[in-house]
Amino acid sequence: MQSTINLGEGTPVQPTDLELEASTEDSIKYTVKFSSEQDKLTLSSSYKSGLISREYFSSYNLTKLLENQNFSFKSINEYFLFLKDILENNQLLKIENKIKNTGNSLILQIPVKLGIIKEIKFELKEKELTEREKQNNIIEFVNKIYLENEELKKKVSELQTENEKIYNKLEETYKNIEQNTIKKNERIKNLFKDSTIIKIDEKKMIDDWIDPYSEKNITSELLFRTSVDGDSSSTFHSKCDNKGATITFAKTTAGKRIGGFSSIPWTTAGSYKADPEAFIFSLDSSQKFVQFKSFDNAVYHNSSYGPTFGSGHDLYIANGCKSNTSSYCNSNHSYNFFYSYNLINNGTQQTAFQVSDYEVYLIKINQNN
Repeated sequence: MQSTINLGEGTPVQPTDLELEASTEDSIKYTVKFSSEQDKLTLSSSYKSGLISREYFSSYNLTKLLENQNFSFKSINEYFLFLKDILENNQLLKIENKIKNTGNSLILQIPVKLGIIKEIKFELKEKELTEREKQNNIIEFVNKIYLENEELKKKVSELQTENEKIYNKLEETYKNIEQNTIKKNERIKNLFKDSTIIKIDEKKMIDDWIDPYSEKNITSELLFRTSVDGDSSSTFHSKCDNKGATITFAKTTAGKRIGGFSSIPWTTAGSYKADPEAFIFSLDSSQKFVQFKSFDNAVYHNSSYGPTFGSGHDLYIANGCKSNTSSYCNSNHSYNFFYSYNLINNGTQQTAFQVSDYEVYLIKINQNN
């Protein structure tokens, strides 16, 4: 049996909204909103519990409404007025609306008493949320917990304060590192100033060789240079003995650049000296060679010798080195390098060489705080 309701002629009913509450069998409440427009009736509902959020939606045109329900209306507005009356009557009679959750949809059941018609049903389909909507729901949930929890507010405030302290400390540390880096770069720039042998971009490498842990904050001072002071060993000793740690840079007539570092002062003792920090090197191959045996023979001090390293000797600069080939480099005595001729000559197997120039710098050590 089909019920026909005629509302008659009159002023057109303006679109408006309705809301109702409906509960499931396990007492979960949903609010359903009805909106009428000229050609359709829309229903929407949402459910939130913690991080769980669901939205439901459906839209009915007049034809669809009349297919699903045994009523006859001329317009959506007429149906909307009918629905409004039903809901107001149910509210007065305290008749509860029911809703059933089928998993991906809601079935709304509105009780009525119209002859054989006992209820009006609507189906609302679950709306697929976008990632953005899901994120917003999580943010809203977290904010709700935060606003309702005084203890949490206190903890967040404490964390913010602590984070601010950490940030300020990190910022201060970064500034200190930045300032120290600037100071270090300036210090390295001034190392071995006016050297005729080393290149500017080799200064940091040599600084790292002498001070691998960046603890010594070294500076340098030129003590001796053969192109200025001559090449006699006596002049070398008069200018370099008993000064402190030194580094020697030598350039051969073949263009090879070699040298050595000693942390103890040069003397004319006529004997070997132990120096665990001593090393020799090749600037051309950017290699540092440390001691691996005969540790008591790290350097040799003799009034007739120029700078001399290792037993054998691994590196020896002779008296009058610019005018003779008495200087030499013999490998694998105290320092761990091989094929010494490749360090001092252009591929020949002769270990002797002639010096083009050599210079000795005092290494001043200022321990970092």
